[in-house]
Amino acid sequence: EMQSQVRACILAAGEEIVKDPEMLRDPCAYILALLALKRRYDCFLKIAFSEDRELAVVMKGSFESFINKDTRTAHFLSLYVDDLFKKTLKSQGLDDGEIDQRLDEVVELFRFLQDKDVFDSYYKQQLARRLLRGSSVSHDVEKMMIARFKTECGHLYTSKMEGMLNDIRNSETLANEFRTALRTSRGDADFGRGVELRVSVLTTGVWPSMALLECELPSELKAEAGAFEGFYQRRHSGRRLSWLLHQGSGEVRARMTNGKTHELTCSSLQMVALCLFNRHDTLTYRDVLELSKIPEEELRRHFLSLFVSPKCKLLHRLPRAEDSSGGGRASSKELLEDDKFEVNPTFESKMYKLKVPLVAPSLTKVRGGGGDNSNAAADLEDGGMLGGLPESVEEDRKHLVEAAIVRIMKSRKSLEHNQLVAEVCKHLSTRFHPAPQLIKQRIEKLIDREYLARSENDRRVYNYLA
Repeated sequence: EMQSQVRACILAAGEEIVKDPEMLRDPCAYILALLALKRRYDCFLKIAFSEDRELAVVMKGSFESFINKDTRTAHFLSLYVDDLFKKTLKSQGLDDGEIDQRLDEVVELFRFLQDKDVFDSYYKQQLARRLLRGSSVSHDVEKMMIARFKTECGHLYTSKMEGMLNDIRNSETLANEFRTALRTSRGDADFGRGVELRVSVLTTGVWPSMALLECELPSELKAEAGAFEGFYQRRHSGRRLSWLLHQGSGEVRARMTNGKTHELTCSSLQMVALCLFNRHDTLTYRDVLELSKIPEEELRRHFLSLFVSPKCKLLHRLPRAEDSSGGGRASSKELLEDDKFEVNPTFESKMYKLKVPLVAPSLTKVRGGGGDNSNAAADLEDGGMLGGLPESVEEDRKHLVEAAIVRIMKSRKSLEHNQLVAEVCKHLSTRFHPAPQLIKQRIEKLIDREYLARSENDRRVYNYLA
């Protein structure tokens, strides 16, 4: 009776959190509410019941029940960690003991997740952004978090996360060696003038999938990029480099028309667009597209940010002849190919260093264009906000289930259907809980591809085909 009462209380409190509209709009508040609920019942179990094991099992099952109704908690937990590493740990100045406590709290909720592969998919996207933008509080803290995931789920779960950290560490070493090589080849007098290029070399297959993007490098960057490619090829013959400028950022020193100088932190694509105005007084949006060779759907959001942001309006859209208001579209978010731009002659800012923002994807509408600019990462996050299963995770699950079936059947040679389903569920339990229907579908696919065959004596028995 006591166990059923405790279960009912936890479920009621949990349902109140997961259905609260305010909580669903604030992932960090949502996770903090779950952690507060967990602490409250942990204290209740310790003080009132001396950590009774049977009641602890009931409590664990109660939390798992409401947390795993959809994938939203997996997504929100990854966003909470992202915020923790980018803002909270920096702003609150926590000591090592307090940081350990925060990480342990994350793991406590992580243990309740049945769809750990969904969390993994979101977490790797956000880890990649933190590492590439240098926004994480510390690589050591990132390693501490990954070590905890490794303890819970094993090496395979964290191998790509560890690979990303290794790539960044190796890239830092490579950058220092590249600078030394440049200093030697150019001499101290010429070294340090002009552009400084810092490259992160990412291993294909380790990082979340990133589409290759065509882009014409500004002349200011071409020589440095060529020098790095030559340096890298001399060290790693046979490897091929592909530039992912849309994943990078740049710092640009801009001398505005009023004579003032500002240091701008912007995306690499914004930097490419701005550099075009070094050689042209005015450009149409079509000109920017043709000169930069950046795909329109990718350029649109980055370019919009250069003239619609109130605090960082670096470009000015010239009025069109049909604009009776004489420039009423200057700050409009509608973007036409024949819109003409110039460096904003009235730009003013008290700040020397400025960060150029990016407008939200929902604002990037173009007349006759292709809707909003939602990339793969944005699609992934949208699915998580709605509690659905991201398409990439759904595809990965099919491959994981098939791989597990083949491994089990290769070892056992012959198994009855229910036994095989139970073995597959056990095999994949550290990542997710596969539905029996999914396992059945993948068995049929493997039979079609002649990895398995049904027994002639019993249709519910499968034999492995060597």
